[in-house]
Amino acid sequence: MDLTSLFSPSSIALIGASANPAKLGFQILVKLLSSRLPIFPINPHESKILDTLTYPSILDVPGPVDLAIVAVPAPIVNLVVQQAGEKKVKSIVVIAAGFSEAGPEGKKLETDLKKLCQKYQFNLLGPNVLGFANPAKKLDITFAKTAPPSGNIGLISQSGAIGSYLFDWASSENLGFSKFASLGNRAGLTETDFLTFLAADPDTKVIGLYLESFADGEKFLSVTSRLTRKKPVVAIFGGQTQTGKQAVLGHSGA
Repeated sequence: MDLTSLFSPSSIALIGASANPAKLGFQILVKLLSSRLPIFPINPHESKILDTLTYPSILDVPGPVDLAIVAVPAPIVNLVVQQAGEKKVKSIVVIAAGFSEAGPEGKKLETDLKKLCQKYQFNLLGPNVLGFANPAKKLDITFAKTAPPSGNIGLISQSGAIGSYLFDWASSENLGFSKFASLGNRAGLTETDFLTFLAADPDTKVIGLYLESFADGEKFLSVTSRLTRKKPVVAIFGGQTQTGKQAVLGHSGA
């Protein structure tokens, strides 16, 4: 699994960039602009945000785009993802909630999102995610209060809240992360995709997972049985009590 366009993109479009500091589209843009990568904010109502030229659509961006971050409400996600697919974007991250965890209408949106992923063959992270990070490259596409410190732990979490907590914990323990990914509803990329990538990642020495369900239990066991010969894997599995099951069903559709 090649996730280079996700963790080490050559250019990034932020669909849903905002000039309002209270909005997620502004907060993510601030982080993106500190990465020193070519950044293309997308907003049909603004010509510039934070002194950066803004485009009405990703289709208006000159040249190729490796990665698209989608920070728009769920009802219009599939429209902009369709445009990103037409732009031949390699990886897409959908931040928004309101999909399978939100009921029948959200489940229909997620099904359509999966079809777009299959049609255009891009790497899809999400929906309903905290984001992802590559601390060594100063790439932090999360809305956690604490940025993940740099280190050698590859962290995969189905819960954004757990990921955010572990950023704080790692800082206090002088530990850090090589890569971080919040899985969300797993309409595209799953834990086994990230495990395969991290197995070959020279910056990752140990892999940690917080999971609430398996996308494919047999595949997970097959991948980890090979991987653990090279790198240790530590997995915490939530949702084992009745209260826990209700919590994970409500926040990630697991």
